[in-house]
Amino acid sequence: MREAVCVIDISSKQILVAFFENKFSRLVYYTQEEINNESLPEDIPEKLERHMSQIDKAMADFEQKYRRRIKKVFLRLSDRWVIKREAQAKISLSYSLKGKKVTAKDIIKAKSVSEDLHSEWNEKVIHNVVNEYFLDGRKFPQAPLGTVGKKLKINVLLFLVKADLFNKLHAVFKNSGRKLDNIIYAPFADAVAFENSLGDFSILFNFGFHYTQETVFRNRNLIKSTAYNFGQKNILTAISQIFGVDSGVAKDIFDKYATFKEIGQEKSV
Repeated sequence: MREAVCVIDISSKQILVAFFENKFSRLVYYTQEEINNESLPEDIPEKLERHMSQIDKAMADFEQKYRRRIKKVFLRLSDRWVIKREAQAKISLSYSLKGKKVTAKDIIKAKSVSEDLHSEWNEKVIHNVVNEYFLDGRKFPQAPLGTVGKKLKINVLLFLVKADLFNKLHAVFKNSGRKLDNIIYAPFADAVAFENSLGDFSILFNFGFHYTQETVFRNRNLIKSTAYNFGQKNILTAISQIFGVDSGVAKDIFDKYATFKEIGQEKSV
């Protein structure tokens, strides 16, 4: 049986359970299930726990219908729950005059040092993105693997969540008999969907219901991410006021003209 990946996204309006297949190291979209959560409180672990039976059923239905086994489960978290922190770390590669070649283990060690130095005891690192490398003072845009040097410095961007939230989210899945493989910062999940479109410098916008996320990538590395207090709710309110229609009709207009939802060929409202 072929394997699949499940990505769960929690917003203020719904829980989205999406399914993908990993083909040649790329995620290929299959289908998704939407679960309403509008009436639930803001606590994410509680939202998950209340709807875990529906999420589990969506997974089981997918596995049966598509004859796929879900190998990994990821949870997508928005800017609201993720801490971003710039950091750096320096390590000595060699004390000899000749130095040594930089290896992948050296990069991993430097990243580990950056996490130890710049994360608190009650935080968990979910992503560690290296944006710049320096070898003996020389700057490298990519990891200087195989280059000889003595001292390696990296500038990184850490993405963290509170340890309490991290542990609660994993516990919800464990209690339901499922395993949560990783928590993903939302813009990284978005970048996967547009991987082939990312160039040397790219900006992605994700319009949520309450917030809009702007993410800037350079050489496919995330260098900046900003959340704005503007989203679909503002657009729907404007549509209602401009056209003098109620919220239901405003939602229909938005869905038929401003989204990628499959709504058929007819676009009249």
